[in-house]
Amino acid sequence: MLISIVLYLLLGYIVWSFLEKNVIGIRNKVKGPLSLPIIGNLHQFASPHFTFDQMANQYGSVFRVWMGDFYALIINDIDLYKGIYVKNNKLFINRPLSPGFQRISGDFKNIIHSPNPVWGENKDLVKHNFTNKALVGPTKPIFEKHMKILVDKMDEAYDQSKLFDTKYYIERCHMNMVLDFFTSSHVGYEHDSDEWVAKFNDSLIGVVEDARYGDILSSVGFLSPLYKRKLAGKRPSNQNIIDYLDVELKKHKETYNPELKRDIMDALITSFDESKHDRINYIIHDFFLAGVESQVCCCEWFFIYLSTRPEIQNKAYEELKSVFGDSKVVDYSMKNKTPYVNSIIKELLRIKTPLPLSIPRIAEEDVTINGIFIPAHTLIIPNMYHIHRNEKYWSKPTEFDPERFMVENETSLPYIPYGLGERGCIGLNIANSCLYHVIATVLLNYSFSSKTLLSLEEQSDLVIHPKNRSINVILKKR
Repeated sequence: MLISIVLYLLLGYIVWSFLEKNVIGIRNKVKGPLSLPIIGNLHQFASPHFTFDQMANQYGSVFRVWMGDFYALIINDIDLYKGIYVKNNKLFINRPLSPGFQRISGDFKNIIHSPNPVWGENKDLVKHNFTNKALVGPTKPIFEKHMKILVDKMDEAYDQSKLFDTKYYIERCHMNMVLDFFTSSHVGYEHDSDEWVAKFNDSLIGVVEDARYGDILSSVGFLSPLYKRKLAGKRPSNQNIIDYLDVELKKHKETYNPELKRDIMDALITSFDESKHDRINYIIHDFFLAGVESQVCCCEWFFIYLSTRPEIQNKAYEELKSVFGDSKVVDYSMKNKTPYVNSIIKELLRIKTPLPLSIPRIAEEDVTINGIFIPAHTLIIPNMYHIHRNEKYWSKPTEFDPERFMVENETSLPYIPYGLGERGCIGLNIANSCLYHVIATVLLNYSFSSKTLLSLEEQSDLVIHPKNRSINVILKKR
């Protein structure tokens, strides 16, 4: 008898879950794929940017999915994206407070995942210090130093007739630019840094696992205790990075001089009350973890795409040579005089957008935007991968073509690799600077090719990166 009751209740729950997930889309006039009971569309989240790109072609500017218990709208249209995140920004300022995000952010002390008012306080202080000339000025010698090291490593490979290991040296270069800018520290360019870099990469994998959207344990309410137990039973995945930054913070506080701001960590020590200094490591962690990996991946795609495009390399070299002459390093203040190099970087970020699906935000209340009704608590997920590959906006979108940005109305293109609105990427200026320095410096000093055709096959973890990251190229000195 008891078993029969339990089975009837389970059957009723399954039927109710199915109706809830598939009737609401009709009621709100938002189409979407059929959602299964309980799990919704989680079975389609293995490679969501691919799946959602196909669904966008079928359903148009917006479609609905269910992530377990969570109703989500996938935004595939630039005008609707702007309507939500720019014109109605205040209604979508927060992100869902997932236990995974809570764990890797030290209980929401960072920028990426923190809710208001913590996010607003953190963002304003960081933004202020990013525009402070007393701090932005010193980035020039920092970048010059690491570009000279990069050129030296390329020279070594060339002189010894060795393949240049792009993953090894470009990864360390980006790590050091970010670490130097934020903490005045660095990791070595030699193999004595291998263990540290391996710990960093392990942290990347762990963060993806801990904070992954589309995980059934975190998305279905009655399974959430199992999810929390899973998280509680292990060390935070990003603890290696937090421990490193904690050591640096202690060093900074011991040698702190309010009259001399050496880096962003010093600036944040000055800006935050002592009671809020525990936020500093998690704020810098955001820039280091997400920033470094996205920049490294962009440079990996740079070597892959241009390894078979000598005409693009040569055109970029001629432009750089006309601006920087015999110098081996570039000057970021002259960036506007190298529009073709800028277009190469933009095209890389378009065709292989590092974060193809923006981190979700949540609707604070019921609202109708561009005729689309968005209920309170709806998750909003901008589909930047589709927007950047939509034939409505781009001619031959799957082809790598920097010339598409060499047009008068270039600013009108739906180019949004760093997101939109008040909660867009706060580190875009430092990211662009790092990318420009590395890519322009390589093109100014060397041409490159590969013995074999490098694969465009991709894999999405924290960001989109080449599935085969062993990218070794043949260098030819300019």
